Amino acid sequence: MKNWEVIKALYYNPKLQFKNLRFGGVLGHLPDGAFGWVESPGRHKGEAFSIHYTSDNACGNWNDDWEQLPQEVTWQEALESWIKGVDVIRELEGTTCIFSECNSFTVSRNELIRGKWYIKE
Repeated sequence: MKNWEVIKALYYNPKLQFKNLRFGGVLGHLPDGAFGWVESPGRHKGEAFSIHYTSDNACGNWNDDWEQLPQEVTWQEALESWIKGVDVIRELEGTTCIFSECNSFTVSRNELIRGKWYIKE
């Protein structure tokens, strides 16, 4: 995705977050409602997003590429989606499992309580 696509997506869905593929910063909505850096390897965390003309600037430039980060959902939402045939991702203690429609699985109480669940898009 390019900058304009990310800004449009954030305008319509403020819960989304996007990772900058050039330097790894994560763009999303800040508590004040502005588009900004929710995670940044540099000094920009918590700052509003701005675009600069120079390609060596980590604030963002016109041709940056982005990837959408998966949105965390409740385990109930994840299991409902899996029942409907959608792949589900569970992260727990540094491990990631992808549950697809072609497999069955057993889930522990620990996974339900402490796991982070995502719907694969």
